[in-house]
Amino acid sequence: YFISSLVLIHFYGPVGGALAVVLSEGATVLIMQRRLKQFVKVESPGSVGRIIAASLVMSAVLLLIPPVRLPVAVLLGIGMYGFLVLVSRAVTIDELSSLTERFV
Repeated sequence: YFISSLVLIHFYGPVGGALAVVLSEGATVLIMQRRLKQFVKVESPGSVGRIIAASLVMSAVLLLIPPVRLPVAVLLGIGMYGFLVLVSRAVTIDELSSLTERFV
């Protein structure tokens, strides 16, 4: 983490620092999952790939659009991600309804 932070912050500033954190956390999750499989049978849901794909598409679009104010970018990202996970059926409307019934 430390080396990737130094390198990415040097070239990309705060965005590089954020990227270093995301990359190190992703690596940590993969390492923990592999270690956990030694003790417990763990299966990832099939929608994980679609969720990751939606995240990557959202990130690419946000990087490609001209710079906008932060609140606009956040709302655009939320809307795009929500649309992509629904279209890819990573999350269904029924699952969302069930979730809102429990917490609202």
